[in-house]
Amino acid sequence: MATYVGDGQCVESRGRDYGIVKRSVSAGGWVIGGRVDWFEEEYPPLTRNLYYIKGDRMFGEDVRLCKEKLCAKGYLKSKYVDDIFGKHTDKAVRAFQEDNDLTVDGIIGQNTYKKLME
Repeated sequence: MATYVGDGQCVESRGRDYGIVKRSVSAGGWVIGGRVDWFEEEYPPLTRNLYYIKGDRMFGEDVRLCKEKLCAKGYLKSKYVDDIFGKHTDKAVRAFQEDNDLTVDGIIGQNTYKKLME
């Protein structure tokens, strides 16, 4: 199985010895099996609410994407963006929400996420 990434290219896992590889779709003899609608957007859909949990923090690629956006917009100062939703991220989310007339609760839900991805 591979994922189409545009421009005639796909990425696929080739196993432990090869890792993740990017190659031409025409090189693999692929059969198209379906469509992922979010590729038409600039960002993937939010599948869960993101927020700070003391002692058992949330983490994942969705958190990393949101932190990158918060950094780009000047709300989070960091040289290295990780995938952990900590207290500094919570503070940045609340400041972003306040500046954008959103409910200030520190939760990245659908409304905050949509505004953050603009």
